[in-house]
Amino acid sequence: MQAVIPCAGKGKRMLPLTKFKPKPMLPILNKPVLEYVIEKLKASGIDEIICVIGEKGGGIRDYFSDLIFVEQRIPLGTADAVLRCRGLIKDDFLLVWGDHLFEFDIKKTVEFHKKYRCDATLSLQRVEHPERIGVAEVDGSKIIGVCEKPRKPKTDIGTVGSYILSPVIFDYLEDLNVVSKGEYEFTDGIQKMIAAGCEVRGRF
Repeated sequence: MQAVIPCAGKGKRMLPLTKFKPKPMLPILNKPVLEYVIEKLKASGIDEIICVIGEKGGGIRDYFSDLIFVEQRIPLGTADAVLRCRGLIKDDFLLVWGDHLFEFDIKKTVEFHKKYRCDATLSLQRVEHPERIGVAEVDGSKIIGVCEKPRKPKTDIGTVGSYILSPVIFDYLEDLNVVSKGEYEFTDGIQKMIAAGCEVRGRF
């Protein structure tokens, strides 16, 4: 399976630490966050990793020699970053954030995705401040709605930045509207899939 890791964000909330390097390259115990992410992907059987880099991505390219790199010079959000990988994706793929130390079991999530023949499988977690991240409404394991950083969340179920996606996702990312901060919101693409009747499920 392939994995896509968006790493082109400016990391404004982490300034001045991200003034000269992208947030995924900030160290934890003398090792970049991104290195921990990549190590877990490889240990779980991911055989090809596509990394989307921005204007400060040279350090990522120099540090990791065995990745495939896609450039996103203008930071237009995660939806745009994922869409730029369309020509490289061969089948269902994993999407994870490059600055996120995730704990979910990749192999079990892939099994879940295949069992229900999902178009999208989202990793979910109950969170204390759902207004800070994407929020999901569920009916059993079926996701019936998603919203990014809602002012008044309908649930405390957060989408925690890990997805398994069918290539059909690209069809729903093409015509998104730019949100107020000048980016294309990935969650809007997932909501379009739900509205179109795609099989979108979540796993805790």
